[in-house]
Amino acid sequence: PWVEELIALAWKHPNVYIAVSGHAPKYWDKSLVHFMNSRGIGKVMWGTDYPLILHEESLTQIEQLGLKPEAKWALLRETAVKVFKFEE
Repeated sequence: PWVEELIALAWKHPNVYIAVSGHAPKYWDKSLVHFMNSRGIGKVMWGTDYPLILHEESLTQIEQLGLKPEAKWALLRETAVKVFKFEE
């Protein structure tokens, strides 16, 4: 029930991002996956709830979502680099 509201907030406000830690990718709402794969590229950051969700299992599940390469790259790396101002 909160996914649509979260997507709307992230889309409306340039300084609002979605972190998907705490939920295994296989449970992500389809509307969130669609958002990540379209207008939400660069608005969602990946994380796990390690040790409850192991990194390798999470990455395997992400591969099964059918994300575009640029959407997957943004999810796994580029958004965090931008938000946290990591050095390239």
